Amino acid sequence: MSDLLKKIMHDEIDIPSVPDISLKVLTLLEDEKCSLKKLEDVIFKDQLLTTSILKIANAPLYQTGKTINTLADAILSLGLHNLLAIVSIVSLTQQLSNKHGDALLIKHAMAVCYASSQLSVFVKGVKKEEALVAGLLHDIGKTILAANAPEHYKKAKKLMADEKISGLEAEEEVTGFNHCYVGSALARKWKFPKIYEYVIKHHHDDRVRRASLEDLSYEDKLCYIVRVADKMAHDICVYGWKASEKKTAYLLAVLGIYREDYDEILEKIKEQDSC
Repeated sequence: MSDLLKKIMHDEIDIPSVPDISLKVLTLLEDEKCSLKKLEDVIFKDQLLTTSILKIANAPLYQTGKTINTLADAILSLGLHNLLAIVSIVSLTQQLSNKHGDALLIKHAMAVCYASSQLSVFVKGVKKEEALVAGLLHDIGKTILAANAPEHYKKAKKLMADEKISGLEAEEEVTGFNHCYVGSALARKWKFPKIYEYVIKHHHDDRVRRASLEDLSYEDKLCYIVRVADKMAHDICVYGWKASEKKTAYLLAVLGIYREDYDEILEKIKEQDSC
């Protein structure tokens, strides 16, 4: 067993503390007298965070037909119950990606975020803002791996490209575990809503196979949506590996999404120049 796996199993991996700005947002959200203006003022002090939130809030643009131009409107659009998770993940990803030089993590998260929000429109009962946040958070475990085990992370990426295998397979071969495990640990530590912890942990899980949308739990509907969105991002970008078309066809069939709608969303994601 590798030393890194032992650290994971004994909860010794360096999962960062909640960013300072997230603590400020949390304090305000717990204050019944907190106003939208106070939240806006705190977030607005971080220009990169403000830009990212506006970009995320505009992910469903093609369905609403309305551009969200102000931070206040973005906060209302995303929902106060999602705000802490979004602020925390954006802050952490910017911090670690800048430090470890993997900006591709942010671009991929944004592409899956866009795709998830738009796919959710076709799936009965799924909240668009929750699909959006699930897409944003799904691969946060990769950010933690890149920060804690950069050599392992680079080796897994190289193996993925050289052998044309999935990132999940490469991570498990190199480290003995994968980013889903690490990401769900962060979600627990930061007390994110359980639904996002579930999606982070199970978005690559093939064990949940159902014949129809009605047979899926709400959490697994989100997992299926994120898996399809993840496939889109991999198709757009050059990762050295492509997800199974057969699996994607199955996921689309269960979700009730037509292939032409999938292709239309894929083109919109390409126009966003994100991956």
